[in-house]
Amino acid sequence: MKKTIKTVFIVAILLMPAFCATSPEPVPEDISFALIANTLPPTPYSEPDEKYAKLISDVNNSGVSFTIHMGNMIFSGPAEKTLNDLDIKKQIESQKKYTSALFSRFFHVTGEYDIYHKNHQLLEQELGPDYYSFNYGNTHFIVLNSNDTRVNFISRNQFSWLRTDFKNNHKFARFIIFLNHIPKLPPDDRHFRGLQTLNQNSELLNILEQHGRSDVIISNYGSLYFEFSDGNTTFINAPVSNLSDYTRKSENDFYIVSAEAGKIKVEGRRISK
Repeated sequence: MKKTIKTVFIVAILLMPAFCATSPEPVPEDISFALIANTLPPTPYSEPDEKYAKLISDVNNSGVSFTIHMGNMIFSGPAEKTLNDLDIKKQIESQKKYTSALFSRFFHVTGEYDIYHKNHQLLEQELGPDYYSFNYGNTHFIVLNSNDTRVNFISRNQFSWLRTDFKNNHKFARFIIFLNHIPKLPPDDRHFRGLQTLNQNSELLNILEQHGRSDVIISNYGSLYFEFSDGNTTFINAPVSNLSDYTRKSENDFYIVSAEAGKIKVEGRRISK
């Protein structure tokens, strides 16, 4: 009897480190993706600019895992009073003609010009939900709609969904969030004073703080690029040129984002000639 107890005790001692050791934090897997935006046509009744096909070709040649459109696929917004559902559907079909040629998976963010009659029913029918999440490897991606019912606005329902999404996906190694508007400006914001931040940026930042994990937030607003870190969060604003409006030019027509060895690298590119 004593011999049996001794044997069990020794086995328990040997197994104890396996149960007591703290599991290491998961290492994010390498991934790359493309950011495009502002492919809306020059008018609500015309086709997108011919450079769109070259943009898609360049993205395909980059070998990314997926492509995300950061907003403004359709010409609505200020022109919505003169538009009807058929006009919007035609624009969306024109966009699909180009995005269907992508080799990689395609996702979208709602931009200011994508708002139609202050609701998203038609857009959801054609493009899918206006806020959602998806996984790639051990990275969890979240798409927010910062033009929810009106420009530069996130609803309480969306914030509630975000809290639940974080809770349900806490085991992922990295979290990357996409939205149209800027949640936070760099500490030295002298060059960015003209940029508007998200109306409810404090609520979003509070949710991120409660989340307590390493996050990357990518926005597409204005014409100035910036990248900075604050605590566990890296903020990137990656504005993209408007294909049709030559007066609204940023330095880049699209971006290739590479996440390697746990670090994010953003490379701006111009459309090839």
